[in-house]
Amino acid sequence: MQVHHHGSIDDAAELAAYQRAIRG
Repeated sequence: MQVHHHGSIDDAAELAAYQRAIRG
């Protein structure tokens, strides 16, 4: 699994989109 994170996600919306992306 390739996860490219930028240190930390401060925006809840960005975090939600990130989780959706990694989960499919």
